[in-house]
Amino acid sequence: MHALPEKSALLGLSIAVDVQHLYRTGLRAKDQGAIYKLEGGGKVTEGWAATQYALALSRFLEDRGARVIRNDPKTNVLVGPYSRRTSQAQSAGCQAYLACHLNAGKGYYALTRYLNPDPAQFLATCIAHQLDTDFAEILGGKVLVLAPGDRGRVCVAGFGGAGVLLEPVFGDTPAQQTLLTALGLSRVGQTIGAGVLWWWRQRGQKITPA
Repeated sequence: MHALPEKSALLGLSIAVDVQHLYRTGLRAKDQGAIYKLEGGGKVTEGWAATQYALALSRFLEDRGARVIRNDPKTNVLVGPYSRRTSQAQSAGCQAYLACHLNAGKGYYALTRYLNPDPAQFLATCIAHQLDTDFAEILGGKVLVLAPGDRGRVCVAGFGGAGVLLEPVFGDTPAQQTLLTALGLSRVGQTIGAGVLWWWRQRGQKITPA
């Protein structure tokens, strides 16, 4: 779907790709996020789906030279409360932080949310636009600020760089459930990566994606 990697296209980028809901501790240690009932039968958890696209996203970024920080319980990286994870990414020198989720509510758009207008809004815009462009199942991209009191604010609060909350598809929308396979979610991850690549190349100019 996307061109062969340019091995140095993302050199200099340090980015955290965090599958949230998973890897929590205490009373939330078994959290899997939302559970989606599929039209054809069966169920998919938000945690599983986010893991699939996060893996493809991480590979896309690493193939182009980025340094990617991922969830790793063995080394205690990006585990526990979200505040600990964002602080850890900040301390590691990450310029960007992607909090990986799915949406619910039977919508059709890709949603990206941000806390800091500069530089997170532009990254959120690039990702949402790329998802809308690449998938017929996704009708539009919404880019929204995380206002005080918003439930999702905790997902990226504490990170001072380009922190974005990702909700690329609605797990309970039948037309988008075709993407809830390993292959479909891999495509989603690669597309998010293409949005990151656009942001990284144009971040100084802030050109709106065509």
